[in-house]
Amino acid sequence: MHEDEFTTWLLSAKTPSIRYQTLVDLLHYPEDETRVVQARQAIMRSGVVPAILSHQSRAGKWNGERSYYTPKYISTHWSMMLLAELCVDSSDSRFRQGIHYMLNATADDLCKRLDTHSLGLSCFWGNLLRYAVHAGMADNAQVEKVIHFTVLDLQDGPCRCVHNGGYACAWGIVRTL
Repeated sequence: MHEDEFTTWLLSAKTPSIRYQTLVDLLHYPEDETRVVQARQAIMRSGVVPAILSHQSRAGKWNGERSYYTPKYISTHWSMMLLAELCVDSSDSRFRQGIHYMLNATADDLCKRLDTHSLGLSCFWGNLLRYAVHAGMADNAQVEKVIHFTVLDLQDGPCRCVHNGGYACAWGIVRTL
């Protein structure tokens, strides 16, 4: 497959996020270009993004979860990660409500970790940063604490994880960066 054929194939994808990312990331079209605007609008109207958002409760968390992290792949944290990866509209109130829910749900744990210098789980904190920053919330006080925590973990670890025998975790490092 030649480059032009590959690009054409990506632009004809059913998933609007693929079309959007092809236009913006590969072809470098500006955000105000008609096809980019249409793809961005389609992300919020059809496909997986509205399907994921349909499972969110009024409180901002996802229905059926045991915690913000479980069950894996369908709870709030995982849904938020997917939404960011799928280029959800960062100003969407449901997406932002999910971020606020996550920041509130993790606030006490983060403060305890910072107070006791108990680092680790960088993949989780890095992923939380990914969707918070996607929403333009890097200057939020709680997000700044997460940034501080992840920087400490990179400096002191780097990113050692209890689930990895105390060794550096590649996912933690990559997600944090």
